[in-house]
Amino acid sequence: MTKDELKAILDNHILWLQDNKEGVRAYLIGADLENADLSGADLKNANLWCADLRGASLENANLEGAYLEDANLSGANLEVANLEGAYLEDADLSDAYLRGANLKGTNLREASLKGAYLRNADLSGAILRSANLSGAYLFGANLREASLRNANLRGSDLEDADLRDANLSGADLKNAYLEGANLRDTKLEKAIYAATIEYSTKYGEDSVRKSSLSFKESMTSDFIEQSRESPQFYKGYNSND
Repeated sequence: MTKDELKAILDNHILWLQDNKEGVRAYLIGADLENADLSGADLKNANLWCADLRGASLENANLEGAYLEDANLSGANLEVANLEGAYLEDADLSDAYLRGANLKGTNLREASLKGAYLRNADLSGAILRSANLSGAYLFGANLREASLRNANLRGSDLEDADLRDANLSGADLKNAYLEGANLRDTKLEKAIYAATIEYSTKYGEDSVRKSSLSFKESMTSDFIEQSRESPQFYKGYNSND
């Protein structure tokens, strides 16, 4: 696809978003957009199924509600991009740069985010079930109420991440770094766990306590109740989540 052809598609898509009769929705199914410059592009609700976006520049792009199932975004630059509500099931975002990106409510089921850079990204309410986040950098990321059931988080950096009310049942957290992470009301049943956590109740001036935890079956409320200094972050498993 030439630059002129791509520009025409993007221009027509903008008209479509504006309800202009001359506009046409962007259908970029299976398109070869490797290393394409799409920074700041408005691709809201565009169809990019199976598109090749390896190494593409998508910083500050609007991909809200876009359909990106099976798309290849490995190594793409998505800094502060808007992917809210996008459909990225089985997509490849390995080594993608997603600093400050909006992934709120995004469907990333079984997607690969291996080694992805997600510092301060908003993944609240995102569906990451069975996703691969091994080695991902999630410092300060918002994962509140996210579904991470059976996700692979081996070696990921979750320092200062917000995991309140997230579902990590069955997730693999071996060698994950969780210092300062907020795990209040996080579901961790049957999680594979071997990490160092620094956690604080943050109610008043309660002291911070470090614990080295290693167990392969499940984190239970019985274990947590052994320490009154730690917050109560397990409240059972909801099979409907």
